[in-house]
Amino acid sequence: YEWEEFVKNNHKLLHNGRKLASVYLRKDAKKPYLKLQVNWQVFFDYLEDLSKDFFEKVSYKGEAIKEFYNTIWENYLYISGETRIIEPTLSEISIENFLKLVKSTGDYYAVILVIEKLEEFLTEINKEGEDPYFNAALTSLYSLRSLVSSACIFPCYVLIRNIIENITKSIVYTKLSKALNAEYLLSIMFFYEQQYGEQQDRWKKTYSPIDLSKKSIKKIQRIHNELSEEEFYYEKIINLFKRDNFPILGINRNVIEHLPEFLGLKRQHINDSCKLLAELYTACGTVIHGSALPFLSLLEFKFFKYFLEKTVEDVITLLETVKGLKAKKDKKELDRDVFRDPKSIRQALKIVNELMINHREEIEKIFERTLTELEKERSITSFIRPKVLLYLLYLISPSGKQIKGIQITYADLLKDIPEKLETISFMIGIKETVVNTFHTLKDRLLVALEENRILQLEDKKLKELVAFYLILELAPNPYSEGET
Repeated sequence: YEWEEFVKNNHKLLHNGRKLASVYLRKDAKKPYLKLQVNWQVFFDYLEDLSKDFFEKVSYKGEAIKEFYNTIWENYLYISGETRIIEPTLSEISIENFLKLVKSTGDYYAVILVIEKLEEFLTEINKEGEDPYFNAALTSLYSLRSLVSSACIFPCYVLIRNIIENITKSIVYTKLSKALNAEYLLSIMFFYEQQYGEQQDRWKKTYSPIDLSKKSIKKIQRIHNELSEEEFYYEKIINLFKRDNFPILGINRNVIEHLPEFLGLKRQHINDSCKLLAELYTACGTVIHGSALPFLSLLEFKFFKYFLEKTVEDVITLLETVKGLKAKKDKKELDRDVFRDPKSIRQALKIVNELMINHREEIEKIFERTLTELEKERSITSFIRPKVLLYLLYLISPSGKQIKGIQITYADLLKDIPEKLETISFMIGIKETVVNTFHTLKDRLLVALEENRILQLEDKKLKELVAFYLILELAPNPYSEGET
């Protein structure tokens, strides 16, 4: 009763009318004691909403990201109650446990999904690999994925800043090369910047695409006049660029915000996207001049999720408008999103548990019969037998407790596990074979379960999730007696 009254008078202990935690007296022990019980789902919802609120502030004013990180530091100091030198608390075990947490909340998969989305779109645009700025952006995306997989968020802002810069330069230099009839300009500018750009004084950089265009015309014409077809190679052109101090585009928030003006785009949605990108770019610059957190923060990860999602959304909007292409929303991407959703996974696990309690013997017989039939029908050219695939699943899949913690998902099976198998087996094509074999087994099992009226679900995605976790449950042990 006392705790209930205390909570009523302390609204910080409530989120949307629900208690973040409860305190009660345990009298069943030898010595009665007070126990604190955290309502984790309410707490996670609280962090989700808090990260959204902070991101809204940052989207209007990029510098507000400093307030976000100050809040995390304030919380830390309030909890620790001291201001001594902070020693990093990061370890391999703590990072592993944190990754389990962000996978169970779905935040990890949301971040990976948005990285994959931009990777796929940039790859589609740059099919021939001729745009060095897009290649640089893709390299940053690969590094970004690696950092996220290590729960290392702080340096991710540097990579996001680089991605925005490279895409902006690609757009500006591409337009400039067409206007000046200099097809080589895009590649030359990239290598010119790498070799010489940092040697230039800051004032020699031009923070205006329009001014850059004006300053470039005469220089390009002079360089054109000095080149013959025999001399038309990169080293010669770059040396001429160096000699004439060819201007380099510097990137700041104004360049990004006024990009539509330079491109002659007057649509409101592209203006809004570039304005927001300018704020996010400013936020990245603000972060990298601060200090990285010496501990792992779920609030930071959730905030970063929204930050990256919006960055990628606006970058794609800009590129779709400039390139005249649409980012594909293919079925696999939508499936990965659903199959990594913690709520859907928990619902599927609950159904599997009920099925195994009520129909275990019948399901095991159906599964064994389905597996035997598929073994007989398998293609001679298949790399992997269905039973071998199940042995691999048994070896790869975690314990029941870990499955409930959502450390292995259907999305992992569709993407991550086949990639690992392809790497260690040196067998080209095994990735596709693993997925196809599993899909066939899953579809046959679902048909048999429905025909026997054991499983009746309208939601197709939920049915597939149930089948996945059923197969994990039924996967044969390769070490048991009689298995070959």
